[in-house]
Amino acid sequence: MSNNHFGKSTVLRSLEAENKHLKNILSKFVKADCKSGFHPYPQLIADIEALLHQGEDVETTLQACIKQIGECCHVDRISFFSFDEQQQAYIAQQQWVNGKVQEYHPGELTITADENPLIHSNSCGCFVSNDLKSDLSLSLSEKFEIFNVASLLIVPVELESFKNGMMVLESCLFSREWYPFEIDTMQQVAGFMSFGLNRISYKNRVKKLTDALAQKEEEYNERFAELMIQNKDLALGELLLKEMLDALSPIVLITEEAEIKYVNKPACAILGSKSSELLKEKISSIVHPDALSEFEEAQSRVLGGNEYTGRLVFCLKNGDEVEMEMTGKLLRFDKQRYGCFALNVCVDVKQSSHISANQLKVLNEELVLAKENAERSDRLKSEFLSNISHELRTPLNAIVGFSSLLKDSKLPPGEVDDYVDVILKNSDSLMELVNNIIDVAKIESGSIAVVKQKVNLTAQCNELNDIFLNKVALEHKGRVRLICSLPEGGPYHLDTDPARLRQVLVNLIGNAIKFTLKGFVEFGFSLEKDAYRFFVRDTGIGISKAKQQVIFKPFSKGQESEHNMYQGTGIGLAICEKLVNALGGEIGLESDAGKGAEFFFTHPINDVPISNKKQIFKLSTPLLPKKYYWPNKMMLLVDENSSTHLQMRKYIEDTGITLISARTVAGASKLLMNRKDIHLVLMDRPFSDSDGDNLVDIIKQLNKNMPVVLHTENADSLNPHDMGKNFDACITKPAPKDDLLTLLDGFLVEGEN
Repeated sequence: MSNNHFGKSTVLRSLEAENKHLKNILSKFVKADCKSGFHPYPQLIADIEALLHQGEDVETTLQACIKQIGECCHVDRISFFSFDEQQQAYIAQQQWVNGKVQEYHPGELTITADENPLIHSNSCGCFVSNDLKSDLSLSLSEKFEIFNVASLLIVPVELESFKNGMMVLESCLFSREWYPFEIDTMQQVAGFMSFGLNRISYKNRVKKLTDALAQKEEEYNERFAELMIQNKDLALGELLLKEMLDALSPIVLITEEAEIKYVNKPACAILGSKSSELLKEKISSIVHPDALSEFEEAQSRVLGGNEYTGRLVFCLKNGDEVEMEMTGKLLRFDKQRYGCFALNVCVDVKQSSHISANQLKVLNEELVLAKENAERSDRLKSEFLSNISHELRTPLNAIVGFSSLLKDSKLPPGEVDDYVDVILKNSDSLMELVNNIIDVAKIESGSIAVVKQKVNLTAQCNELNDIFLNKVALEHKGRVRLICSLPEGGPYHLDTDPARLRQVLVNLIGNAIKFTLKGFVEFGFSLEKDAYRFFVRDTGIGISKAKQQVIFKPFSKGQESEHNMYQGTGIGLAICEKLVNALGGEIGLESDAGKGAEFFFTHPINDVPISNKKQIFKLSTPLLPKKYYWPNKMMLLVDENSSTHLQMRKYIEDTGITLISARTVAGASKLLMNRKDIHLVLMDRPFSDSDGDNLVDIIKQLNKNMPVVLHTENADSLNPHDMGKNFDACITKPAPKDDLLTLLDGFLVEGEN
């Protein structure tokens, strides 16, 4: 009898709860006609629209929407599930409960793809169940019963941030019947949520990409300004060389076909003609007819590789005749470009009869050397322009073209992402190209400094392996394996310049990945008797024996006509050779066309003591992100560039530090003298050297213990002695955020101890 009474009580409580639920609904929808299309939950829809309009973050806005739906619909629990590719199951990402039931713990309730009830949903796309055992699979119904779910409504919500999202409205206290107008309303709400949350997601992504693009544009403007300065210096050097040649004795340059290729001003003066009148004329047109046979014999001797000294009579433009003593020597250049030249130094016998043959020979050798330098300068300039113009225009065209397309506000979000990806990819290519050009200029001028310190080779190779694994996976889709081969034991250390060693390895590994379509790319090092041997080998297209002779020369390429698919300027390996030589090693390769290649270089094992001077600061990105927080600190930033101030404020906006700025030495000096709570100075040196040194002197006079960090684009060429004297550390601009914050943390936190 007691059992029967208990059963009746349970039924009565269930009916009372159902009756209470119906009264709540009816009180909201007086005069609501569901069949006429009138929205049953007008206030709920308005509230959801307001939340979506005001929301700035997808996850926070999604949680607010779920809470609003739960409170309005009087359900016990709402869970938002999305598909996890790694676990191959639907995982609860967001939850709301009414306080009467328990939440799922993370990972406690999962729905496999086979269990997904939406597969069996009706035509409206939703799934409704008032009897879980009948409507759901046995495994899924048992999962829900653990959490006392009596009935549920599942509504799909398509979100860009969460794959195959679905919202599950659960009733736990009784088996609730879901009415058609409730299902229709939830579908409308889900549609609003899909559109609104995706709009927030796309808006945030576009803002982030736009900020990145603006920063990239500023960096490229600065880089191109440097390039213009380099070109100006090259033009100045060419002008100076021409002035030097014009200050020497008469020079006539003759091609293999006996055409006049070049004459300097003294030669034009003796011959009585302008340079424009002589160029491309046959030399026979100004040689006396009686001396033609002798000249042809002299020309033959010179072109055969023999020096010539003799006297010839020339006919001047005004009809006079001049006998000149001449010496000749063969200059060899690429025949396809220049042909063979004969250089003749002409001396007016009437004016210089006292000059001996030995003196003429010495003078001729000096002129030959000067002319070789002139031709080398001309060749480098021509090769630079012909090779670099295409490499510059290609990424610039992409950046300009797709940037203009981004102005179209009607673009779908997916296309916006694709366009920005193209812009960023070409921006990176352009940045790499400009950096290589600047490196070539520094190498040619001998201005690259080598700063040695103890380097963990094992850690550096493992870091490079992590970086290039992503590149290989993205570009080759599993067709190429990346192998890092290191000797057993270790870790191994070497006294070297870490930045230059890394630059060589990055260039060689990047080339190997570019020219390998399938197989493997292997890199590492081995320990030999008195040197480390670094290597990068691949199963790529290889390099022919003929190309191996010139592969390390500037603007040379291992593959050209038969492999136009591979872009590049041909200066990367030339940079590698110069850097390896600067480190005291040698570089070489072993390869056959079509059979892969192995590039290798050596580095001597030396006991160079680690300098106690301050070193140029270069960090790799830490494996685990660190939270930096300096709430009671103040930093002074001194930089002429406004974009640097904007970038720095973004970098430190979550660190709690106070940033004050100055764009001039005078402004910085005033701040330093008026404030006593500055803890660190971060400065560039775009000012004159004397102004920068004066500012450092002022800082040290006011507080000799205040750290001064140099943030500059020219850190590699900085004199280590000057840096140790004036600055506590130096980091290259533009510095990665984590590298810069790690450096600042060393002074702001660790420096206190």
